[in-house]
Parts: sequence; C-alpha cells; structure tokens
Amino acid sequence: MGILKKLLALIGSTLLVAFILIASITLLGVKDSNKQMLQELESVLKVENKKSLDLLDKNFVEIEQQLQDADQSARDIVLNLYDESFNAAVNSLGSQILPSIEGFDYDTPGEIIAVLMSSNKVITGVRFAVSENPTADEVFEFGSLVESEERKTYTQGFRTDFAYLKIDMQIDLTGMKALDKIEQSFAAINLANQKLAKEVKSQNEQALDNATSRATIVSQDGQKSLLLKIILTMVVVLVLVCVILGVSINKSVNQPLQQTVKMIQELEMGRIGSRLSMNRNDEIGQMATV
Repeated sequence: MGILKKLLALIGSTLLVAFILIASITLLGVKDSNKQMLQELESVLKVENKKSLDLLDKNFVEIEQQLQDADQSARDIVLNLYDESFNAAVNSLGSQILPSIEGFDYDTPGEIIAVLMSSNKVITGVRFAVSENPTADEVFEFGSLVESEERKTYTQGFRTDFAYLKIDMQIDLTGMKALDKIEQSFAAINLANQKLAKEVKSQNEQALDNATSRATIVSQDGQKSLLLKIILTMVVVLVLVCVILGVSINKSVNQPLQQTVKMIQELEMGRIGSRLSMNRNDEIGQMATV
C-alpha cells in the first residue's frame, strides 16, 4: 500500500471514529431532551385531564342533584294533584252516603264504598264513623287501613242537623303509576348520566394514552431521522475531507516523492546531472537542493 493510501486510510479512520463519537453524544443528548420533553408533556396532559375530569364530575354531580330535585318537585306536583283528586273523592263520597246516614241506613254506604274501591285500586281502605266519639258499633271499616309511609289517608267530616259523618280514605302510593313513571324516568336519566360520565372519563384516559404513545412514536421517528441525517452528513463530510486531503497530500508529498524516486533511478543509470526543481522551504525542498 502506498504512503498516500495509508495516510488517507489513517485519516479516514480517525475522522470516522470522531464522527461516530459526535453522533453518539448528539443522539444521547437528543434522546435525553426528548425524554424530558415527553415527561413534561405527559405531566401537562395529566394535569389538564384531571382538571377536565374534576370539572366534569362537578357538572355531573350538579346535574344529578338537579335531577333529584326535579324528581321530588314532580312527585310533589303529582301528589298535590292526587290530594285534590282524593279530597274531592272523599267529599263526593260523603255527599253520597250522608243521606243514608241520616236515615240510619248503613248498608247502602257500604255498597257505594265497595263500588268505589273496586273501580279505583289505589284505594286500600275506607272507614267512616257516624259519631264524634264513636263506639265500636258506630265505626264501619272497609278494606285495610294501616299506618305506613307508602300509604296516605284523606279525612273529612260532615255535619247536618240530623247526622254526623267522618270519612277516612286511605290510598296506596306505590300503586300510583304516575309516581312510578316519574321515578323510573328520572332514574333512567340519572343512569344515562352516570354512564355518560364513565364513557367521557374512559375516552379522556384513552386520549391521554394515545397522545403519550403518539408523542413517543414521533420522538422515536425524529431520532431515527436525525440519525440518518447525521450518518449522511458524516459520509459526505468524510468523502470531501478524504478527497481534499488526498489531492493536497498527492500534490505536497506524493508527487515530490515520485520525482525524487525518478531522479534516483536516473542517477543509478549514470545521469549524475539530474536535479530536482522544487521551490519549497520544507524538508522535501531541502532534499531537492542537496
């Protein structure tokens, strides 16, 4: 191998090692920077996601409370309507049976009450008394009257010049379809609200995971792209340096050495008048003037 090739190989190897070290250090720095950036991005996303979820929870809690208030308000409205309806029913019943009570006819009121209860299943029992301080014989009870939160009693008193009548009518609140429908409707809305909250939370968490994964992929792609650019740059720079050094060394060292070898060969052939013509101030120039 010639001197020029050896020098170029040595210089090329040295530059290659230097470029590899520079590339490795650069990639490590970029990797650490990207890692820190991803951590900061993930931290910011988690904070913002938590704020969104907290706000969402607050809104859903408020909606749930509003639904409960609306449910109670609707129940109160329906109960008020029922109160008006059953108070009117008690008043109507009293008007129907009071003439019979005045005539001491206690069978007809029983028949009227039986028809009323058979046509309205929410009425669980009716009791009427024909005296303000009735004895057992003066109290007539039909159906079942019990104290319960699920039942409500409507009471009215009637008085004429010839008779006194007090009616207690009890209804079963659980049998009122309107109240059941209201409760079911608001329960369904509340259930849908809770389901929506879970879905939104799940989507937010999934979006956070996707964003983090996507950022990681982009970072890795960026590192690969940077590595490729560094390699291409190193190859181009290495080739240019080798070409420039090769031309320079060839002109400065290789050509003078070839001329010197040629002169020595001529001296061997007896041409002692051969001389080197070089205008240089270095060692090769000094050798040419000897």
